[in-house]
Amino acid sequence: MKRHVTNYTSLKKPNRTFEKLMEVIEVCNTPKAQKLISQMTKQELNQVNYKHSETALHLAALKNMKEVCELLIPQIDLEFINAVSDKGCTVLHYAVLGGNKEICELVIFKLGSEITNASTRHGYTALHYAVSEGNKEICDLLIPMMRSEAINAANYNGYTALHLAAAEGMKEISELLIPMMNWQSLSTATKDGYTALYFAAKKGMTEICKLLIPKMSREAISIVTKEGETALHWAALKSLKEVCELLISKMNPEAVNVATYNGYTALYWADKKGMTEICELLVSKLSPEAVNIASIDSEIAANIMDEYSSTRAFQPKLEAPSYDALIESLSVLGENN
Repeated sequence: MKRHVTNYTSLKKPNRTFEKLMEVIEVCNTPKAQKLISQMTKQELNQVNYKHSETALHLAALKNMKEVCELLIPQIDLEFINAVSDKGCTVLHYAVLGGNKEICELVIFKLGSEITNASTRHGYTALHYAVSEGNKEICDLLIPMMRSEAINAANYNGYTALHLAAAEGMKEISELLIPMMNWQSLSTATKDGYTALYFAAKKGMTEICKLLIPKMSREAISIVTKEGETALHWAALKSLKEVCELLISKMNPEAVNVATYNGYTALYWADKKGMTEICELLVSKLSPEAVNIASIDSEIAANIMDEYSSTRAFQPKLEAPSYDALIESLSVLGENN
C-alpha cells in the first residue's frame, strides 16, 4: 500500500515550541506535553523533526503515551497523521512498536482499516512488527482487517509474518495465519533458505508443522538452509515423530541425505533421540555415504550402520536442492494451479 509522503525538505526548520514538545514526549512527560499542545497552534503542531521526519504523533505512539495521542489526533491535519517517517513507517507502525493496542485502535479509527496494509521501505507491515514484538493482542486486532496480499507480504529479507510467528514459537498466531495465506507464501523461503516449516520444526511445534506440510511444495519442504539444515534435521532433534514421518514421505531423496556443515544428518539425531522407527525409515532412503557421515563421531556412525543397514537397500546420493530450484518449482506449480 502506498502512503502519501510530504516533501518535508521544503518545510521550514521546526520552531522551538515543536522541538520542545518532541523533547518532552521523548522523556515521556505527559503533563508537560499536554500543556504544550494546548498552547500550540495547528501550524506549530503540523511539523516533523529533521532527524527521522517524525511527527509528534509518531513519537507519542512509540512512547506509549495514549493521552497525548488522544490530544494530538484532533489537532493535527490528516496529511500529517497519514505521514510516514524517513524509513517509511506510518503512525500505526510506531503504535505497534509502542505495544499499546488502544493507540493502534485510535489510529485505525482515524485513518481507516487500509492503514493496516501499509508497509515500510523495507517491506515490513504493522503485522510484521506485532509478531516480532510477540504481541498477540495487536496481531489479533490487525489480521482480520488486512488484505490478503498484505498478510502474505514478505519483507526485504523474505520473511512473512508467518516466518516470524513460527520463529517466535507463536502457535496461535501461526494457526490463524496459515489458512489465510496462499501456497506461494507458505512455500517461500527467506534469503537464507528458511521456511516457516523450518522454524516450526525448530520450535518443536508439531501441529503447525502438520498444518504446513500438506500445503507446501515438495521442493519447499526439502529446501536446505545456508547452514546445511532442513526441517527434518530439527524435527529429528526435537523428537517430533509424526513430523519426521510426514517429512520423510514428502521430501526429495537428496534432502533426506543432507548433512549439516557440522556433519550431522537427520539419521544421527533420530538415533541420538532413540527414535528407532524413524531411523529405519531414514536408512531405507539414505545413501551409504549419508549413513557414513551420520556423525562426526565415527563410532556412532558405525553403530547406526550395524543396527539399521543390514536389511535396507540404499539409494544413490544426489545433490542437495538449491534455492534457485525452489523458485523454479514454485513457478511451475503456479502455472499448473
